[in-house]
Amino acid sequence: MQVLLPVRSDLPWGHKINHPIFAAAREAGLQVGLHAWGRAGKAATPSGFTTTYLEDYVGNQPIAQAQVLSFVSEGVFERFPDLRVMVAECGFAWLSPLLWRFDKDWKGVWREVPWVKRRPSEYVVDHFRFTTAPAHLTPDPVAVQHLLEMMDAPAMLAYASDYPHEHGDGLPRLLDQLSDDDRGRVLWGNAAALYALEG
Repeated sequence: MQVLLPVRSDLPWGHKINHPIFAAAREAGLQVGLHAWGRAGKAATPSGFTTTYLEDYVGNQPIAQAQVLSFVSEGVFERFPDLRVMVAECGFAWLSPLLWRFDKDWKGVWREVPWVKRRPSEYVVDHFRFTTAPAHLTPDPVAVQHLLEMMDAPAMLAYASDYPHEHGDGLPRLLDQLSDDDRGRVLWGNAAALYALEG
């Protein structure tokens, strides 16, 4: 079903040295999964190594952001247009501001990456999916609704319980904001489409 890679890597996954992994995955009919952590002890971050578990735990989100930037900026999806990536256990509430900034800054420096032929956010919407665990969401239902609208949550999220871990009440608050059809997409449809599962 997928090639599972740790979200933490010494070299960003989008780098061309890693492209043979994606070529082999597609040849085998597999997609790619990036899962939180993947490295024991002092974990790499965009600015060095962690020294506490707190840094390590919270630091998964900026690591995931860096990997999203890398996949798009390095042209992975132009080379492998049918590749999809599931980002697991790294949250998703950070995605909307990242995509806004990615599109904004790309407009000023697109000549540096001529292989990025569309807005970066379009590649992310088309090629990435994010698990619902952990759902780090505010208790404010209006703010949650705005966040979900900004990121097209029904298209981009896939259910994950992360059992037996408990991540709080974010998932019920997420599901409460969705229509029945959209809830079905998040709970089953998006993962089924990504992994070509039969209903």
